[in-house]
Amino acid sequence: METTRPYQVPTALTILAGIFLALGAMCLIVPIVDMVWRKGWRSMMWIMIPVWPVNAAYLGPLSLFLYFRYGRPTHPSQGTTCHDSGKPDTSPEKESRAMPPPVDSQTSSETEAQGQYESHDQHAMGGSRPMWATVAIGVSHCGAGCVLGDLVGEWLVYGTSTTINNRAIWPELLIDYAFAILFGIVFQYFSIAPMAGDYSGRTIMRALKADILSLTSFEVGLFGWMMAYQVGIWGYRLQMNTWVYWWMMQVGMLLGVTADAYTAPHTSDDLGRALANLGVEIRGELPVTEDPRLQSNVTVPSYHCAAACALLSTIRKNIVSTSGSQTFAQQQNRYWSLQQLETLPVCRVTPQIAIDVAITLLVTQFFQCPFAVKSGGHAAFAGASNIQGGITVDLSSLTQVEVSKDRTVTKVGAGNRWLDVYSKLDPIGLSVVGGRVADIGVGGFTLGGGVSFFSGRHGWALDGVKSYQVVLANGQIRDINQKSDPDLYFALRGGGNNFGIVTRFDLETFPQGLMWGGSTVHPPTTNDSIYRAFENFANNASQNPDAALITAYAYSQGSYIFANSYEYALPTPFPPAFNEFTSIPNITDTQRITTLSNLTVELNASNPGGFREHYTTATFKNSAALQVRILDIFTQEVETIKDAAEISPALVMQPIPLPTIRLFRKNGGNALGIAEADGPLILMNLAILWSSKADDERIIAAAARVISRSQQVAGEMGLGYRYMYQNYASLPQDVFRGYGEENRQRLLAISRKYDPDQVFRNLQPGYFKLDGVNGGSLS
Repeated sequence: METTRPYQVPTALTILAGIFLALGAMCLIVPIVDMVWRKGWRSMMWIMIPVWPVNAAYLGPLSLFLYFRYGRPTHPSQGTTCHDSGKPDTSPEKESRAMPPPVDSQTSSETEAQGQYESHDQHAMGGSRPMWATVAIGVSHCGAGCVLGDLVGEWLVYGTSTTINNRAIWPELLIDYAFAILFGIVFQYFSIAPMAGDYSGRTIMRALKADILSLTSFEVGLFGWMMAYQVGIWGYRLQMNTWVYWWMMQVGMLLGVTADAYTAPHTSDDLGRALANLGVEIRGELPVTEDPRLQSNVTVPSYHCAAACALLSTIRKNIVSTSGSQTFAQQQNRYWSLQQLETLPVCRVTPQIAIDVAITLLVTQFFQCPFAVKSGGHAAFAGASNIQGGITVDLSSLTQVEVSKDRTVTKVGAGNRWLDVYSKLDPIGLSVVGGRVADIGVGGFTLGGGVSFFSGRHGWALDGVKSYQVVLANGQIRDINQKSDPDLYFALRGGGNNFGIVTRFDLETFPQGLMWGGSTVHPPTTNDSIYRAFENFANNASQNPDAALITAYAYSQGSYIFANSYEYALPTPFPPAFNEFTSIPNITDTQRITTLSNLTVELNASNPGGFREHYTTATFKNSAALQVRILDIFTQEVETIKDAAEISPALVMQPIPLPTIRLFRKNGGNALGIAEADGPLILMNLAILWSSKADDERIIAAAARVISRSQQVAGEMGLGYRYMYQNYASLPQDVFRGYGEENRQRLLAISRKYDPDQVFRNLQPGYFKLDGVNGGSLS
């Protein structure tokens, strides 16, 4: 363009340019109207809302086809069991709640959330989406940022009459590129940050590394065309304030997105060889990318994940489900908390065997697609075992329960719930150290610790694992035990999801028949008696290793109650271990001789799904006086939030007695860092459920005050303790600091050894991380 040499554009070209620009304008308006009219924008990541209209301005009908075929968000009314409106749900399940919230949790376990969940996000793709569509959608996201940057740059040069060597095209190229990078990184940043839960400068660098090649490829295609029409065709005479100029820019943008697409898909020899090592043969070209922007450890937008999902569905057709499918909706509905249920991955992968997990792990790394792993789905906070805009690996089909011939080991698939396991072991007079709530999942419960009815005799669940089948970051499937890999075996016993994806647990198995158990409910005035009985029970646990205890002080439906749970591993009516409790007057009593399965079903009734949930934890030295003071703090804070819809907070106390702590030394010792000299201890779980998202902030803040005030009082009394139980912890809590610095450093070294690229730190951002930078969202 050159303002000193006016050029009259031929009328025919002006008319033709007007037609194409008008078509682009009409295509731009269509997705805007559709999103507003159908309120689809409510289910979209906000940074993605402008992408479809901006792309339509230059991709035209192709963009509309991709939008309506693969990217159109669902109308909210087709929706969900979520309670964003703040209105209480009056379903029978919620009205029947009478007992306090849960006593067992972990990164993955499972309770049914009622209702249908059919939300469809902006990156959804049908199971038959062709690879060309996946690539087109992927690069068009980058294109939107480039286009906005180019528009700003062009008008800036025009408005300031900037030239270099009397030519405007040179500053156009420089300034357009600068603004394209700026806008592209902004788009990338606000795609990454919500998924990673990290809005720091580190995410800016991740965005830059993830998208710099894509942005540059787009601009090279555009700039090549700009040089062709400005220099080669019009000899610098075409002015910016003409329709033909912007028609040429429209064509250039189409060429830019084509250049971007061309740089992305081609065969990956490394991925092909890795898959071949697993016995997977891909005939022909792999529809994947060797793009360097995907090779650093960054969390990237979900269009890369869409490509990963497409490849996985090619390799293992029946294990991938996407938004809009019945399988996807059913699996989304199997999360316990609403925070998890509201989290939408691009696709869900349901492995049938361990090799499927290995394939998925390799593909997610190649595309640098963030992922989460679900065993049962019982974590309270979003992102623990589900992931926004990534891939969720759902282990629910790994349901093996196989007892060895000598009846000493049971191989248990990581997708089982504990009721699945007990239902098979009860009839043959056997058991394992496992969860106390029927719908809790095996995987996260065991990796995080695992308090059990049998802990006095056998330790926690992590102490009863003889061997782990683990998929490592490099795709290897390994059996890890104390002899084969003592360091990794140690790390898996309390290290959470930081070392690999465990697909099977080989559990120590022991004879177990009928047992005694049940619960009693007491008025709140009995608190002094109950906490004195608790202190004595913990101090005398060595005399009663078959006894287990849970006390809960809860607010429900306008009143406070105590609800105590007792379990005894033998069928002995009213065992003396509980005499001090059972002598206290009660309102109800369900104690009886029954099966382990039956007891877990009873406790499951106090763990209703379909609510907003919050867990947080602390550990203290054993003291009745301390518990009484903590109860007062709890009551004071509950009074500030008890008006929240359907709220039910519970202060749950459990002993960690000396017999259990001694068993932490089994098989070389676990990673928890609790020594016998520290005990006995009190494990506190503050569990709250409610129904309205509008109450999230104040409820979570009140819970944090209970913990901080309780720890302050404990410190003043000389009764504080560093340990934080992973399965009860809140997202901001630094779980591994509570293991002691020596154990934390040991775990970090093991992680670097077995996962040198830190795949389980960077690509699996959810849940508790060794460095204390945990991923997810409390609301």
